Amino acid sequence: MEGKYSKIASNERVKIEEMINEGCSLTEIARLLGKDATSISREVKRNRVKLAKVSTSKFMRNPCVKRESCKKTGLCKSKWCKRRCAKCEYVFCHKRCDEFVVWHCVRLFRWPYVCNRCKWYSSCPDQRFSYNARRADKIAQGRASLSRRGLAIDATKVERIDELITPLLLKGQSPYHIWNNHRYELDISLATFYTYINAGLFGAKRMHLSRAVNFRPRKKRCEIRDKRDFKGRTFADYLIGMGACHEDL
Repeated sequence: MEGKYSKIASNERVKIEEMINEGCSLTEIARLLGKDATSISREVKRNRVKLAKVSTSKFMRNPCVKRESCKKTGLCKSKWCKRRCAKCEYVFCHKRCDEFVVWHCVRLFRWPYVCNRCKWYSSCPDQRFSYNARRADKIAQGRASLSRRGLAIDATKVERIDELITPLLLKGQSPYHIWNNHRYELDISLATFYTYINAGLFGAKRMHLSRAVNFRPRKKRCEIRDKRDFKGRTFADYLIGMGACHEDL
């Protein structure tokens, strides 16, 4: 159904992985599977696997946008050194340079959102992601199982988010400010972030939010009665009630 999200089956995930590895576009995959393009992109972003960062690459030593064009020298403060700091193997120039701008791979912010088939896969210093059909299917099934239990989050993710956001909340930062600056690390929506805080999953509770403590408590809903239950609500009950009123008069 075009324009609406539809569930992705296991065999469709295998086809998505194959076509990503072949370099197919998002439109081609969506057309072949008969899905909306938004469904395919959401599937890849939600079920991609985070890989470990490369730490042995020379490229990793200088993750700066200007590493190829930079001509700065002398950051090591050695009067004998004439080598370009960006190419130096002995000095981490990005730790000393005021003009350092961290480099991020654009593949992670637009299709295909993963590092499959990337020529820099083995040496990229940025956070790497991969899409694997078998693991994506396992992640999706685990998410569905957790959502049936209540809050769709496991203990490992709660601990990871707690280490990030609790110190910031205790410093007085607002949840929106934290989410806006760390949305990719949190990997949850703003509404879900507020839900988890109100549920008391983290070390910082609702009472630590400067604005929330000023809000009045919400009124609890009264018990909703089944509309098919006519006990005490029939016309005969009405006549009995009216008769009792006349007797009192």
